[in-house]
Order: sequence, then C-alpha cells, then structure tokens
Amino acid sequence: MKFFRSDHVFLHPWETVTQAAFRKYPNDFNRSVIGTDVLKREVNTQGQLSTVRLLMADFSSLPGWVVRMGGLSDTMFSVEKSIVDPKEKTMVLRTQNLSWNNIIAVEEFMEYLPHPEDPAKTLLKQHAQISVNLRPLGGILEGFIADTMGTKAVEGRKAIDFVCEMLLSEKKSSSV
Repeated sequence: MKFFRSDHVFLHPWETVTQAAFRKYPNDFNRSVIGTDVLKREVNTQGQLSTVRLLMADFSSLPGWVVRMGGLSDTMFSVEKSIVDPKEKTMVLRTQNLSWNNIIAVEEFMEYLPHPEDPAKTLLKQHAQISVNLRPLGGILEGFIADTMGTKAVEGRKAIDFVCEMLLSEKKSSSV
C-alpha cells in the first residue's frame, strides 16, 4: 500500500474555489477525465450540499503490459462524493475507483477550506491511499500510481485556477 499527500494554497477565496471544483471537468490541463454525471444532489437539514458524481476517465496512458496483464480497459469509472458546508466553509470530497477495484483500489480525499491566515485564499488538503493486488508487481504499480497522482494533482490545481479566473471574468462581465 502506498500513500499520496499534497497541500496547496489557491490565491482565490473559498467560495470561488469550491464553485471551480464542480466545474473543472473536462479541462485542457487534465485530459484524462472525459466525462462527469451527477447521480444525486441534495441539501440536508443542516444546509449542506451533498453530491454524488460518476467520473469517467481515459487511462490509455497506462503501460500496455499492465492493461493486458490485468485484463483491464482503457476507460475507468470512479464515484465522487462531496459535502459542501457553506456555514463552516468546508468542502470535502471522497473519490473511489469503481473499475478495476479487484486489482487496483484508489481512495482519494480532498478538503477545501479558507486559509487560516488569509480569507482571500483557500487551502486544499489532499491525500490518497493506493493498493494494488497484482503480484509480484503490486509495489511497483502502487509507486507508479502515486507518482502519477502527483502529476495529476498539479494539473488539477491548474484547472481550478483556470476556472477561478473564468468565474472572475464572468462576474466582471455580468456586472457591466
């Protein structure tokens, strides 16, 4: 089992970053996610927005021998569950793969909250747990996936920044 951890500070307020998080797919920075569908969305009695989305990703970048050895497909599905609490200003996401989960299990957690020292910024705390059940290469593949997650995390942050700028531009143009 391998672990991935990353923290990041966005130079945008929490309200903007959380909107961008819902609108970041598809994007030109991380082309692997090729589709999203909202399966369920509701506001609970505490005023929290709960959303369940299905994500479809293209993993044709995986080495061909891994795909053949594991009998895998290039397309992977994951479920993302999020809770946005506007009163506490937190957004928590949990994403888990549905495809290949008998061989590869990836569970990712992300939390967006206002930066404790500057409310004009947003802190992202991200971590994941990766487990591969494919002997004798499990450890090697877990490391490969963790490294890939690091690259994808950078791409995802660029996408969020891009959408934040787009939201700012939309806000300026609608106020004119």
